[in-house]
Amino acid sequence: VGFRVWRVDDGLGDNYVWTVHVDAQDRVWAGTRRGGLSMLDAKRTTFTRYSHDTHPEIGVDDIWAVTSTPDDAIWFGTAESGLYRLAPDGGLRRYVSDPEDPRSLPSDGVGYIVPATDGTLWVGTKNGVAQWTRRDFARLELPATASRMVNGLVVDTGGNLWIGAPGGGVVRRADGRIEMMPEVDPVMQASVLHMLVQDRQGARWFDTRSGLAREVNGRLDDVPLYSFASRGAVRPSWSSAFQDREGGLWFASTDAGLWYLPANWRNFTVLQRRVSDPTSAANAFVHGVARARDGGFWLVGNGGVLDHLDPGTGVIQHRLSQVC
Repeated sequence: VGFRVWRVDDGLGDNYVWTVHVDAQDRVWAGTRRGGLSMLDAKRTTFTRYSHDTHPEIGVDDIWAVTSTPDDAIWFGTAESGLYRLAPDGGLRRYVSDPEDPRSLPSDGVGYIVPATDGTLWVGTKNGVAQWTRRDFARLELPATASRMVNGLVVDTGGNLWIGAPGGGVVRRADGRIEMMPEVDPVMQASVLHMLVQDRQGARWFDTRSGLAREVNGRLDDVPLYSFASRGAVRPSWSSAFQDREGGLWFASTDAGLWYLPANWRNFTVLQRRVSDPTSAANAFVHGVARARDGGFWLVGNGGVLDHLDPGTGVIQHRLSQVC
């Protein structure tokens, strides 16, 4: 695969990039750690930079989030100097937190900006979530048990707002109800942390304490994660997820790299080991397969168990343990 790479020498503000957004004009906006906001034009030839040096009203050059709205405005959030709106004519407006004004931002640390279904914006900060009303900010009253530190913000197709947070996520329903996410990690029986993405088939993918889970028709199933690099099961710390045009799913983590699930994964029946399901495969990684006399298959692997698989029904029986 051939990648084209842009770095500082090409005009990018900083090689440390927090966030990337492509607007309706096909311009690429990159929020960097120390170089402010960089915009690469649609022809992919020239960068325009927005930083404290070019615009003194930008307090810090640590840009955590960026998005665009239908009016062609660009919104970007910073680590500690609030939220900015860059108008189509180049005008820049800053929004900050004011302890004396409950209609201001909850915090000047803005990590997430998500367009709402009604054309407004949801803003996730270090101290809670607020909705831009086109005039000011309406803060969400989160449950008393919820953390105010926002680790993720996603709007699903039904208009529900999912808020990732340490200890347990929060969901604001389309009708305005706010509650802790009711979904439970199927392995550890603990609250889920965040809803990462809803795919085009309607399934929701959740960040859980045990790793990753997928919900279909109200049932939440664990998604076992095996790393060839680690030679075993892993529990990534997920930061975000995205579905591409072909239907593939991308999962980004802060400690285990970028994970990709191809769009055609549903064309196969995947028999995965599920710790909470004794009827599933006993071996997370199968090392050997042999045909059985009855038309089934014998499976052995890293779990040290000899499994028998009926390919017609998908039923797995554990015949012997500690065989290797």
